[in-house]
Amino acid sequence: MAEGGFQLREVVDTARFMDVVKPAVRGEIRLVFVPTIPENLPRSLDGFGVMPLEPLLRMQLASFSLNDRVDLHDMLEVGLITPEIEPHG
Repeated sequence: MAEGGFQLREVVDTARFMDVVKPAVRGEIRLVFVPTIPENLPRSLDGFGVMPLEPLLRMQLASFSLNDRVDLHDMLEVGLITPEIEPHG
């Protein structure tokens, strides 16, 4: 991430990478490490598990903390939340 212009910040149990050129908390990339990764979870090119958008959306709606609400707003703003991805049921 450093090669891409991001600086590591460790906050509680989360690794966060902030843009060095335009630092902003809302622009951070957060990595959350879990003890086990389900077998059916999609993988990145590096072999890391990547959470699909719909379960992430469900998790943030269930928690609905201030951080989650900001994340939801950001996802809406950039067009990630569409009628096709909105959780049903």
